[in-house]
Amino acid sequence: MMTRYGVWMDEIPLHEIAPAVYVIDIEESVPAVNVMTTGRGMGDGTHVLSRRRQSLSVTVRVMVHEYDIAKRKEIFGKIAEWATNGKYLMISDRPSQRLRVSCDIPPTAGSSLRWTNIVSVTFTAYEKPYWEDTEKTTISKTGESGSMTMNVPGNAGKTTVDVKVENTGGAAITDFTVAVGDTQFAFSGINIAPGATASYEYDDDGILHIPAQNRTPESSDDLLAVCGANNAVSFTASGSCTVTVSARGRWL
Repeated sequence: MMTRYGVWMDEIPLHEIAPAVYVIDIEESVPAVNVMTTGRGMGDGTHVLSRRRQSLSVTVRVMVHEYDIAKRKEIFGKIAEWATNGKYLMISDRPSQRLRVSCDIPPTAGSSLRWTNIVSVTFTAYEKPYWEDTEKTTISKTGESGSMTMNVPGNAGKTTVDVKVENTGGAAITDFTVAVGDTQFAFSGINIAPGATASYEYDDDGILHIPAQNRTPESSDDLLAVCGANNAVSFTASGSCTVTVSARGRWL
């Protein structure tokens, strides 16, 4: 018997937990999508107002080829710890991609008699229900203003963009604006000291962290790039700086 597929949680392979562990199958479920509609003024049918992907699940089927029930339960305890303590799932079907997941129901050893039964471990992505690249696409430029083009891989609509601003001049930067496509962040009254770096980044849960809440009303809620397309990137600052923008490609 051999493991047919590779599964990793935070780069830790499942099949290396114990020699008795074999990955039999991997199944990606149809994403859960919430569709909001409204009735038409006349006649049958509805108008679609919005579509929002809510979650994405992946089920990994595992066989633990261990006859001794005590040892079998010990192995399943290790599998449950592996499944529930990690953040990012990777599978051999999707090289160089990862999925931010949680395991809501840990696997158990199940029947003591039917020890060869295949057990399912289900992972669900809630915060970011898309596969994303393990490596970011990154570009940078130095000056008081500049423009670039960023091509982010993927086919899942839009992805969030992280920004770092390093002050390379001799005076504090007090105003800064960066635009990606039709979204932008604009800041006024900030203080980025010479040699210092300010970061505007999204964490693992997709929450934006901004060091100073001095965004102007013209700012978008999020800085977004279109996956699989050339995105125009521009910036202006009140002093010389190196601007680095990065994003992970997203996939359906």
